[in-house]
Amino acid sequence: MRTHMLYFTLAVMIGFASAANGWNNGPSNGNQLPESLERKVQNLQADLEAKGYEVTRGFWDLFTIEDCQFTIAVIGNCLGNNPVSPYVVPAVPLWPDEFVDQSTRDLLGPTPDDTWWTYRLDEREALVVLAQLPPPAKYFGMHTYVFTREGLVDPADLVFLSVTDLFLGELLFAPSSNPSRSVMSAAFGNSINNVVIERQSGAAFNQQRFFIVTPDAVMEREVIEALLRAGVPARNQVFTTPVSTEIFRAGLGPEADDL
Repeated sequence: MRTHMLYFTLAVMIGFASAANGWNNGPSNGNQLPESLERKVQNLQADLEAKGYEVTRGFWDLFTIEDCQFTIAVIGNCLGNNPVSPYVVPAVPLWPDEFVDQSTRDLLGPTPDDTWWTYRLDEREALVVLAQLPPPAKYFGMHTYVFTREGLVDPADLVFLSVTDLFLGELLFAPSSNPSRSVMSAAFGNSINNVVIERQSGAAFNQQRFFIVTPDAVMEREVIEALLRAGVPARNQVFTTPVSTEIFRAGLGPEADDL
C-alpha cells in the first residue's frame, strides 16, 4: 500500500503506501500553509507512518495561460484550458519503482528531478488533498483525469468517427509525445465543485476540506479514519473520487495509465 503526500497554500495533497523500502521525500518548495492546516498534515503523516504506511509529500503550482508554452511544446495543444482561470496543479514525488515517461517531462513547466506533473496510481495507493479553499467565487472544482494510456486510437471507433469538427478532433485525439501512448484527458465522474461541497458539508468558500483519490475501498476507509484522528472535525468534510480499476489501468509500470 502506497501513498503520495502533497501540500498547497490552496490545497495540500498527500499520497501514502505501506513501507516497502523506507524511501521518503519531504516538501520540495516554499508553499506556506495556514498553521491549523499544516498541523493536520503533520498529524496525518505521523499517524499513517506509525501504522506502516509510506508517505511522501509534494508541492503545488499554478498553471496559467502563460504556461501553455510548455504544454504546446510537449503535446501540441494546451489541453482545452480556460484561458482566464488558473489551475492549481500538484506535482508528486516519484516512487523508486515507478515508470517515468520522459517524453512528458515539464508538461506544465519545469519541476524538480524527483517530482512529476503526472502520476501513476497503484491498486493499493491513495492521493489525499488537504485544502484551504478559496474565497467566494463563481466556481471552483476538483477533478481527476486519465492523461495518457498505452495504445493507439482506433480510427474505426464510433466515437472517433462521430467527431467531425477538426479542432475538437485534434483536442480529443491529440497524439502523445510518446508514440506508444495516446492522450486521453478522460475525467472520472463529475467534478467535486463548490456546489457539491456546500451540499455535503454546509459551506465551501474559505473552508478547509479534504479529498481522497483511490481505487481501493479499504484504503479510503483507512485515510478517512486517519484524517479524523489528525484533526478533521467531521466526516462530511471529506470527499472521495473513486477511480475504479474497471475504468482505468492501475499500477506503476509503463502499461498503467498516468493521471
